[in-house]
Amino acid sequence: MGRLRVIIVVLVVWSFGLTVFSLILRRDSERNRKSLDSLTGILEVRKWELPMPKDSRYEWHFEIRDYKESSVAVQGKDDWMDVRKRATIVFMPTGQDEIYRFWLVQPEGTSSGSTRLDVCDDPDDIHKKCDFGQLNFTWQTEPKRLADGKSFLICDIAELGYPHRRKQLVLYFSFFRLEDIKRNSVKS
Repeated sequence: MGRLRVIIVVLVVWSFGLTVFSLILRRDSERNRKSLDSLTGILEVRKWELPMPKDSRYEWHFEIRDYKESSVAVQGKDDWMDVRKRATIVFMPTGQDEIYRFWLVQPEGTSSGSTRLDVCDDPDDIHKKCDFGQLNFTWQTEPKRLADGKSFLICDIAELGYPHRRKQLVLYFSFFRLEDIKRNSVKS
């Protein structure tokens, strides 16, 4: 009988120890998540996840386009997307005027680089600077699906004081293999 009590006491102490240990791990995990969220906010890192197209010949791209009033689709035909495969899109300021570093992480690979996010006409030339005043970036918390159902708005860029100078940062998908691009252009 004495041996049974010892075993019971050991099991009670053991389970109590495991409970305390799991509570400490949970608290530390929560603290780390809050620290990461805080650091992400300080560095102004923007991140979104989107489903991949079912057709593996397509991948996500982004463009800075002229502003146009877009109707946002709450739902659309989702037969084109594979919700099991995800793409991650990240934008982060570099500290240089309106130049952002970007990463597009997709199942077929990652693309990264730098781009200028402003109201000028040539966003691809990051060294070309045009005159503009102060910019206001309206980043979407979640990508907003546009009316076509296959592209998403992630940011509105507007020059303060000049409402006509506006751009949008939009995600869309298109062919990414050279042979598919050539074949598609021959058909057009």
